Amino acid sequence: MNESGNYQLTIPINGCTSPPTTTQVLVVDASFLPPIATNSPIFVKEKWQLSTPSVTSAQCFWTGPNGTIGTAMWSFGPVSEK
Repeated sequence: MNESGNYQLTIPINGCTSPPTTTQVLVVDASFLPPIATNSPIFVKEKWQLSTPSVTSAQCFWTGPNGTIGTAMWSFGPVSEK
């Protein structure tokens, strides 16, 4: 089943509906995705690492605390103490 395609969104609020906006959605079969490993949990001053087997032409995107955005699969850190 493939539910990819263009989807239209409207938001009703207090009896009024927003103008429609369209976005393209790509649905991926998760059974083809490789497992992701991490060294979590970690301690303050340690680097958090993500890893996965190599996948040709793969891209990795992640989001973290405080709006952190990443696009690489290398380790990052150290984690600061709050």
